[in-house]
Amino acid sequence: MKREPDVIYIYDGTFEGFLSCVFEAFLKKEAPSLISKQNAIQLSVGAEVKEIATDPEKADRVCEGIRKKPGLKALTAAYHATLSNEEDAEAAALRYIKLGFEIGKNIYGALTDSRVIRMREISFAVKREAGRFLEFLRFSELDGNILFGEFEPEPNVLPLIMPHFADRLKTQPFIIHDKGRRLAGVYNTKEWSLVSSVGMTLPDISENEKEYRKLWKLFFNSIAVKERINPKLQTQLLPKKYRKYMTEFDTL
Repeated sequence: MKREPDVIYIYDGTFEGFLSCVFEAFLKKEAPSLISKQNAIQLSVGAEVKEIATDPEKADRVCEGIRKKPGLKALTAAYHATLSNEEDAEAAALRYIKLGFEIGKNIYGALTDSRVIRMREISFAVKREAGRFLEFLRFSELDGNILFGEFEPEPNVLPLIMPHFADRLKTQPFIIHDKGRRLAGVYNTKEWSLVSSVGMTLPDISENEKEYRKLWKLFFNSIAVKERINPKLQTQLLPKKYRKYMTEFDTL
């Protein structure tokens, strides 16, 4: 029996783009083996590749359908999948959504179903990474009284942490730069937006910031009890991958 070739969807990486893929999959009764963001795909031999255009109207129809059937939690989990760095995230989200349309809100109790298990793993990993950077992200003051933070998260958590810092800092303009994705979150004290950081130039670090860094590192070193230094425990509580842009670990 001749085997049908794998189908791979490519989309623009937006949530609307992913929902457009879901619409296409239902319309064509397809089960793509992979749904991948543009420029982030390794093609399999013999696969049929389809570029799915983002269609806001189709995306809205799918969004409303998910809200009515499995509910808002399922919609949020699907959104997290589009932020994930896991290769199978979007395809797993599609399988999860299909199940949600079949059994509705009973999906939240289907904890032994492999589709639910995988979606919970993906969503949890994204939320965990966002939560960690709410703690570990460090800001520096630039000339012009602008705060600047830089990081390189594995999932794309910038859209998840921007509302938190906009609410917390309120009247303080700031920029958070996802260096790996060349994406910046910019807050102007009224609203925040995501923009490409390609070609972005920044003011120098302020003189106040230089003094703050010296004082912070002095404090960090002075409170350490030499006899109680435990590198293994410190790494468990603060993995090394988060330290690159943290002032207290800066050797400059």
